[in-house]
Amino acid sequence: MNPPGDFNLKFVNKISEALLYSTVDIFGQQVFEEKLKADKTLSAMFSVPVFTMADLQELLTILLHDFHPVAAQGFSLRIGKVFFHYLRRTRSDEIMNNSLEFRLLPFHQRVDRSLGLFFQWLKTELKLNHSISRKKTGWQIQLETPAVNQDLALIANFFKGNLLEFFDWMDCHYRYSVDFPDMIKDTPRLLCFVVTYLPLE
Repeated sequence: MNPPGDFNLKFVNKISEALLYSTVDIFGQQVFEEKLKADKTLSAMFSVPVFTMADLQELLTILLHDFHPVAAQGFSLRIGKVFFHYLRRTRSDEIMNNSLEFRLLPFHQRVDRSLGLFFQWLKTELKLNHSISRKKTGWQIQLETPAVNQDLALIANFFKGNLLEFFDWMDCHYRYSVDFPDMIKDTPRLLCFVVTYLPLE
């Protein structure tokens, strides 16, 4: 991915930098610049000193406001995939373990450790609270959402994109599905992802 042009944005955190590159990659520089000119709030969102889950949800909402809801969810998923891909290329030492010792671990141990490292990095940079647990045929990941009674489809698809890209990069021996069922009963601020793996046919 080529660096975007000078959008007169002040990069003050790693999340906004990655989101900028992801957005330009998906929409192209011209369309992105038009969005910035049309909505000054959007420019401000890329320049906040500390990026939170609430900021991410607001940014995605502003960015994808003009699209049909289904199309907006698709764009959010694609932005999430590029977001992870960009971080892996530029900050692999922070979000991944590249040591030989790690690469020699059994597959499931590598995934467990990599998931933990990636989401710990997000917790630091995005103020994201999470939990990860192993299941018989995959993993369950819970993320704390920024607010109650809001449409979480955009932020859910963004993290689904992260997870799809993560698992595609981790291994080629399985194919994966990433689902996010309805918010967990009695815990409306938790978004639950279920990652299931199946052998390649």
